[in-house]
Amino acid sequence: MLKFFKNKKPSPAEPFVKKAKQFMEKNNIQKCFSTLDQAFNADIYHMPAYEFAVQALTSVNAKKEASLFHNVIHSKDKTQAFKILGNHFLEAENYRLAKTFLGEAFKKKKDLAVGHDLAIAYARKFDTKTAQEILEQISDEFDYWTFWYYTKLKILNNDRREIENHINELEDVTRVEAKNENHQVAIDKAQEVVASYLALLSIDNPAREIKHWHFIQYGAIILDLFDTEVAGGRHVASWGNFEQINGILHAFKKVAEQLSVNIKKIVTTKDRDSLIIGKALSLLLEVPFANLDANASYEDTLFVSAYASSLHEIPFIENIADNNKIFSLVQQWMVPTFVAADVVGLIAQMYTLPWAENNINNKEGIDYQAMSMNEVAEKILKAKPTPTSNFDLDFYTSRKVFLKFTSETGKRSNYTLESPVPGSYFGG
Repeated sequence: MLKFFKNKKPSPAEPFVKKAKQFMEKNNIQKCFSTLDQAFNADIYHMPAYEFAVQALTSVNAKKEASLFHNVIHSKDKTQAFKILGNHFLEAENYRLAKTFLGEAFKKKKDLAVGHDLAIAYARKFDTKTAQEILEQISDEFDYWTFWYYTKLKILNNDRREIENHINELEDVTRVEAKNENHQVAIDKAQEVVASYLALLSIDNPAREIKHWHFIQYGAIILDLFDTEVAGGRHVASWGNFEQINGILHAFKKVAEQLSVNIKKIVTTKDRDSLIIGKALSLLLEVPFANLDANASYEDTLFVSAYASSLHEIPFIENIADNNKIFSLVQQWMVPTFVAADVVGLIAQMYTLPWAENNINNKEGIDYQAMSMNEVAEKILKAKPTPTSNFDLDFYTSRKVFLKFTSETGKRSNYTLESPVPGSYFGG
């Protein structure tokens, strides 16, 4: 017995638990918990890690999470305890820990619900290939939403085998339920994968670049692309300048002209940044500018936002109708949004506008908060426009039929984290 204990190897999680405790002693809570993440990945059955997690979470008054870790320690059914913990982190959008705990639960039992949630966690960390492989391990018959998600993943992985059969099956189900309002979302989502598949077919061999996949997923245009080696054409952290924004607005004007999109009015979401961008664009396009009125009806209108995250303010914006279009200067690629804009200036994890107080490009120390919205908008247009990077207008004009920007009817898709395009990002 003594020999057994002497030869027992220490858990690979032990150094991480020790380091996490040191961070807690220094009151560095963020580092403490990120180090605990590593402990669970190193050895998910190392109970001292859970004991310290309970202690650390209780100290910051996170009682619900503490109880979930406590449950793992004392539960006889560890698989169920991991499932509960994994689902919690999935809902909390901590996909790294969701993968860890749901992954262990899935190893023990290839459960449909666990597999579906685990696939989501992988896809939202830009690993759509593994997400598809997880669903292919499930022997149970898929429900509608798992089958829909599987079909979506196959499109994102450019796996064209049996896709048309999958789409036919989805449409058969939604056709039966077409008169049931409760199934309208399912109907819309079936049409969404059809649109993505048709867009996919328009490209022989899509590159793992955001230009191709933002078009395939959302039928949307990106005006300014970054180095594809970093994040597939996305920006990571970017501090904007007036020249860049003016260049993007000029690129938008050219796109609208080339695609024959008629814009008679610009309306923005209510935040100051969007009002500034909308005003500058209205001056450039020489069309009227108005504030958003939730009770008004609109046609031939371009809705503008600085960040796509504010688009939910616009009533019925998910519907493509009355020749109304959407332009957002920035889509933050780690932030899901109600819809993806028809045209986006750039995609960035973090983008600081040039008039923001913390923009490092404001070397003169100008107080832009003291300036009126019109003054800042005019300053944008007075700046020499920087040509947008890597913009391929021909790519979009040759695929006009698939663009939301030129569509007369249909639905806009939610912008989600799922993407086959990997990239470097903060917090990854």
